[in-house]
Amino acid sequence: MKLLEYFNAIAWGPLGCGLLLLGGVYLLIKLKGFYLLHPIKTVKALSSGGVLAMLSALGGSIGVGNIVGVGVALSLGGAGAVFWMWVCALITAVLKYAEIYLSVKYKESGKGGPMFYLGLCKAPHLPEAFSLLCVLSSFGIGCFVQSNAVSMCGAELSVSSKAVGAALAAACLITFLGGGKGLQRICGVLVPIMSIVYIAACAVIISTNVKLIPKMLSEILASALSVKSAAGGIGASLLLRGLRQGMSKGIFSAESGMGSSAITYAFGDASDPAKQGVWGIIEVFIDTVVMCTLSAFVLLLSNKETVFSAFASSFGKAGGYFTLLSLFCFAYTSICCWNFYSTSCIRFLTKRNGALCIYNALFVICIYLGAVMDTHGVWLISDACNALMLYLNFYGIIRLSDKIRSPL
Repeated sequence: MKLLEYFNAIAWGPLGCGLLLLGGVYLLIKLKGFYLLHPIKTVKALSSGGVLAMLSALGGSIGVGNIVGVGVALSLGGAGAVFWMWVCALITAVLKYAEIYLSVKYKESGKGGPMFYLGLCKAPHLPEAFSLLCVLSSFGIGCFVQSNAVSMCGAELSVSSKAVGAALAAACLITFLGGGKGLQRICGVLVPIMSIVYIAACAVIISTNVKLIPKMLSEILASALSVKSAAGGIGASLLLRGLRQGMSKGIFSAESGMGSSAITYAFGDASDPAKQGVWGIIEVFIDTVVMCTLSAFVLLLSNKETVFSAFASSFGKAGGYFTLLSLFCFAYTSICCWNFYSTSCIRFLTKRNGALCIYNALFVICIYLGAVMDTHGVWLISDACNALMLYLNFYGIIRLSDKIRSPL
């Protein structure tokens, strides 16, 4: 665990975060900051053809990172982590655009993703390395973390972790059998419904604490930007911790630059890389700027450490069950999407159906195990897998940046 902590401190520390931000700024300049300087024109460049892909990708990115991950970021990085989530979303959204653009442009036979365009970097075995990392990450970010978060919430209501694990595993297994099109249909219905209901519940809590909002915003900015401290550098330390937690949980939630959701956008008949890429920017906005921010505001305004506690204090026991249901739905769509990502990578690596059968069997078992086992260090492992996957894909995006075009 010490080795993982050391690795994550580098990958998600000032050096790693700075590299990602510089890469985002580089692409923003190269693409003339189209979505920041011309947001209305950018939205007009959308086509209805990408909405199902976006909802499917949201099914993967809107997960426990929006509820549990935000709480972890605030507890470790302070209120300033929220500010760095916003910065992360605005700057790294261009990474999401870039990876989707490349994924659609270089897809083959209705299938795409980093494993297809990384081969253009002329570095040996990059596609295979990405595919393996995606499969490994699916067990962390896409499985253990998701089911464990639902189980922990259920424990607050005395719901058996075995029952939670079994129910989640069964629901996901049924969906796996439907393939990519079945996943898009489910996400097309479930994602909008669960997002709207969660937003409405958060809005109720925020509206009852309207007078505290100016103080909360002041705390966020002060915590994020102040580096002065009478105790010799404590302020700077908190700033860097807020930066790391804001960035890592922002990436964990929106998956910008990881390349995972780019697999979804290339699936099927998608043909315009720029229009699909804009849908990716919308995805990041909804996931981080809307959903993560609402969770953060609820926690800060209610002065609670977990969203479960915040909803339970506002709505009573019904609020606790609402949180459990929300987490279950968010985890369910995330797990299913990550299964789709990883099975796509396995198909890229091998044509043998036996490999898929073995993987799916292990994956379903791990959904259950994530709910019932001691998961100390799960977040550390997930952050490490995410970082390896992210930086490999990030390298490919920068190397192929000359092939990316603005939608305007």
